[in-house]
Amino acid sequence: MILVTGFTNGVGPNEGVQLLTALGIGWAIAFFCALDARAHQQVFPHSFWLLTFLTWPVMPLVCLIRARGKRGALDYVLYAALLSFCYFTSNAIGSLLEK
Repeated sequence: MILVTGFTNGVGPNEGVQLLTALGIGWAIAFFCALDARAHQQVFPHSFWLLTFLTWPVMPLVCLIRARGKRGALDYVLYAALLSFCYFTSNAIGSLLEK
């Protein structure tokens, strides 16, 4: 989703695509948190889905710390750096493809 967002913003911003990718990113992050909790034998309460979807910059940090402990904060920073790199790189490539 991050790559699609970057490409579409680079080629030509479109509000419809931006809205769909924003919703998709929120859902993907909530899904990742649920799978990560399950992988670490933690329960991911049903109410966390909506909380994570609506507050995805903050709630994944809480979920990762809850599932992984202190290492979750470091993983959150690494994931955020990777997502930022992917977004800005795909945005730059999309800008090069713009005609």
